[in-house]
Amino acid sequence: MRNPYGNPAGFAQHIKDLQEAGLLDDKAVITQDAYDAYQSLIDAQDAKAATLTFMPDSDLQTVIDYLDCIDQAAAGLNTPIQQIIVAEKPCDTPAHRIYELISHLRAFRDDAHVQAWQPLGISGHTYEMFSFVWNGEAPTVEKFLEVRSTRGYDAEACEQALVLLAEKGWIEQGDDGYVVTQTGKQIRDEVEAQTDTFFFQAFDGLSDEDLADFRRLLAEITEKFALETENA
Repeated sequence: MRNPYGNPAGFAQHIKDLQEAGLLDDKAVITQDAYDAYQSLIDAQDAKAATLTFMPDSDLQTVIDYLDCIDQAAAGLNTPIQQIIVAEKPCDTPAHRIYELISHLRAFRDDAHVQAWQPLGISGHTYEMFSFVWNGEAPTVEKFLEVRSTRGYDAEACEQALVLLAEKGWIEQGDDGYVVTQTGKQIRDEVEAQTDTFFFQAFDGLSDEDLADFRRLLAEITEKFALETENA
């Protein structure tokens, strides 16, 4: 399972729901209708991308070359990357290819983070609750269930995770729920640092000049995309 944060017990129900919706067949394989619907979204995306003028094609190709370099390096690292591969047409536009490669990069960052926290010896659910206490977004069971309602865990399981984290000394009760302790903050900071170590290995093939140029081009794309969106 690529997502370690959801309840594995709910996976079978998700499959059943997709089958009842006609998106998967009785062998849990994507149906032709589902594939066609997905591909229509890609086609619409390509059609829109073809109307956008981010920058000269040569600059777009440079961005693709940088991302390809990172993507190939990430694929060759000894990390637990489990990307979902969907059989689809080759990318028809540079913008589509950039989108695809950035999606790979985001998936690699997620996997690097999982690799960084798994040695802590806790479940994905417990770690995610720890993260939400750490960042202050969900210091209580009720708030976690509100922001992560699709994870498939009930209040009892969430309470057990918080009790475990408190027993470890990573969190403690505060005025409005749990707060992270100094020990917990140190552990979370170490996970972030290890995540960066794993993630940025994929960038080793780029020189400092390449990275500066890459950042410049990405900033330009971001700015121009924002303008295109405002004018759409």
